[in-house]
Amino acid sequence: MLSYQLPGSNALNTAKGVEAQIAELEKNFPPGLKAVFCYDTTKFAEISNDYERMNT
Repeated sequence: MLSYQLPGSNALNTAKGVEAQIAELEKNFPPGLKAVFCYDTTKFAEISNDYERMNT
């Protein structure tokens, strides 16, 4: 499944919302089936924000 951020929305908030929704859906998955996030571009944004906070 793919999810896309809407123009003007916050990437980190969007990712957290998707993660929360997937966690809810996972409760109804068959035993042994697990959702995996293979490609998450918000990790770079989080690191970048942390770096910016440390250097200001």
